[in-house]
Amino acid sequence: QVRSPARGEEIVLEPLAESPLPDQLVLVLVDRELGESIVLRAPGGPLAAHRILSHGPGQAYRLMLLAGTEAYVARERQELAAVAGRTLLDQNAPNPFGGTTRIRFGLARPENVALRVYNVRGQRVATLVDGEMLSAGYHSVLWSGTDGAGRPVAHGVYFFRLTAGTTALTRRLLFVR
Repeated sequence: QVRSPARGEEIVLEPLAESPLPDQLVLVLVDRELGESIVLRAPGGPLAAHRILSHGPGQAYRLMLLAGTEAYVARERQELAAVAGRTLLDQNAPNPFGGTTRIRFGLARPENVALRVYNVRGQRVATLVDGEMLSAGYHSVLWSGTDGAGRPVAHGVYFFRLTAGTTALTRRLLFVR
């Protein structure tokens, strides 16, 4: 479990190895609250970090770390992972937000995905996922209110648009300072 005193605080989960890891070792972090899993290490690859937003002191994040061969982790992951019945896009949380917000979406099958943020004029402000092939299940992305160059955006209304295969879904968010 991960708990933080401040609601909406960004928490970085960064695995550290005390000794070299076997090439065949796979590490996957399963987020039990969101029903998603995040690959922290592919076979032979480097360790990766993952960012989450705190629910505050009253609610902990329930996470599980799967470690083993690719076949073992895939089998366990499939049993634990929820799969959406169709492509869906949740409302960002928190909303309105002033620091970082989480955007969650679900895929019924593996899809080529783009997730972009637009201003009220329809101009692209940020690209959060750029044409990546993602697995079926739930995924989440954090946005800290910055444009593609990392500069803070102005406060106001923005739209985030998910394109997955032939499906496109859009939601509105409010950024405040």
